Amino acid sequence: MLTMRQKTALLFAASFFLLLTLTSTSHSCVGRILNLTVNNSAEQQVVAHIMATYITERTGTTVNIVNSPNTMGAECPTDICINYVNTGLSGMSTQAHGSNAQENYSLVKEYYNDNEDLVWLKPLGYRGPVQQQNASMAVPVANRESLVKFPILHRVINKLGSLIDDASLQTLLQQTAGGDVETVAKDFLKAKNLI
Repeated sequence: MLTMRQKTALLFAASFFLLLTLTSTSHSCVGRILNLTVNNSAEQQVVAHIMATYITERTGTTVNIVNSPNTMGAECPTDICINYVNTGLSGMSTQAHGSNAQENYSLVKEYYNDNEDLVWLKPLGYRGPVQQQNASMAVPVANRESLVKFPILHRVINKLGSLIDDASLQTLLQQTAGGDVETVAKDFLKAKNLI
């Protein structure tokens, strides 16, 4: 039977260990640099700034936005990128397609996780590329290695899932046409009470 003093010491040790664990997890990305690759489209530029601002605010990680003038296909040349489900489907070696957008997302997510070490995170909510007939869900895609280096990154990015629907994106694009994209991104996140 433990004495009161032993119980108190045990409780203190457990609390200290938990505090140490939580502190190290929340600051595990501070001071690091993450590269986010996007194309030059207005939609990817505004979404990249929203993601970069949110990641920096939540983790202390510096996010470099890398502009890729070419379409990336289904690959992700840096730590993270924004891609589309239909692009992912076209890059698969199998010709499997689901009967709806959610099934296609699940197929792409599973295929790239198993075959390419790419993790398709939670869809952002809008369909892109904008104004194209074959528009499909926009999804942040991360290299598995990057998620190991940045252990809380997937949870942070997934908080943005379903946040930017088509109507929100159109509003953001209109705002960036007449203003600074960084300011628009910050204002959007503040309006959503995320920063």
